[in-house]
Amino acid sequence: MVEFTETAMPEKSKCTRKGSPMTKSLPDRSGIAAVALPDRSPKMTNRSAMTNDPLAGRANPRTARGRRVRDLFRSLVARLSERDPVAEAQALKIAELTALAEVARAKAAELVDQVAADKASIAAFAVMINAITRAEGTARRAMIDFKGSVAAKPKPTLLQQKLAQEGKLP
Repeated sequence: MVEFTETAMPEKSKCTRKGSPMTKSLPDRSGIAAVALPDRSPKMTNRSAMTNDPLAGRANPRTARGRRVRDLFRSLVARLSERDPVAEAQALKIAELTALAEVARAKAAELVDQVAADKASIAAFAVMINAITRAEGTARRAMIDFKGSVAAKPKPTLLQQKLAQEGKLP
């Protein structure tokens, strides 16, 4: 048997625990305002860190590439009518692939002069061009999928259109 006593409460507030339920006789507290219980309904804040902030840890705002990813991501997410984690993940993938292809293309442009002077780097340059082409192709296909998912909203039926015109549709 465990006994709890509280010094701030009147003497009849001693708690005794017998078995699993805890029994307690409380003093009359009718003069104290009722305290609202916390809302136990599921909220959208109980999500993973990636869902709450998709750019956290993925795009460093201190680098030019990170800022470019952030700008591309925000412009793609602005096209969404409502918050959709799947569409946001697609938008982040598109932004990262596009920024990656842009950086690789810029590096390839710098290497053009060196390739002409050094025959050994021709093979490396060809591999780089292949990587750029693949990254751009993947980004392009992801963008087509993204546009399809954003635009894939069902059209209202004729009845819904008529009710909307009459102002009877909520």
